[in-house]
Amino acid sequence: MLQVTGVVFVISAVFGSVTTGLYGLTMRILQAPLTMIGSSFSIVFYKEASEKVATNQKITKLLRTTIMTLAAISFPVFLTIMIFGPDLFSFVFGESWRDAGVYARILSPYLFMNFISSPVSHLPVILNKQRQFFLLSLIGNILILASIIVGAFVFDDFKTGLMLISITQVVFISCMLF
Repeated sequence: MLQVTGVVFVISAVFGSVTTGLYGLTMRILQAPLTMIGSSFSIVFYKEASEKVATNQKITKLLRTTIMTLAAISFPVFLTIMIFGPDLFSFVFGESWRDAGVYARILSPYLFMNFISSPVSHLPVILNKQRQFFLLSLIGNILILASIIVGAFVFDDFKTGLMLISITQVVFISCMLF
């Protein structure tokens, strides 16, 4: 919640309500279908991974297969958003929402990685590593908030903050997956 509210607070305080609204629409539009699809995969992953861990089997292959399946499903969607995001948002919501499509384009790599790594969120419970994952999650959330703050106060540019989010989160999530 700190990450979500912190980002919204900084965006609102520094860039104003229009930018906050565009960012909110972008995240809501991109995350809603992904959450529904990702939840289904996560439930199946949790069940299978729990059974494997309980019987001392490795879950590496299951994790890899799940991530690759999610990547195969979502890559065309995110590629389309990266290429046509501003035009799609403008067409669906009107020209005044074009910037939301620009934000979607910038955030697509991060949201793609976040989506394909969604099954990992169950690993702390399965492996009894909640403390370690909490600390890693805290680092990831701080990186997001810091990216917006650096974009705001160092570059005075919201899009730069979003680019920093995408870059830091792609690297962070890649390291988590590894």
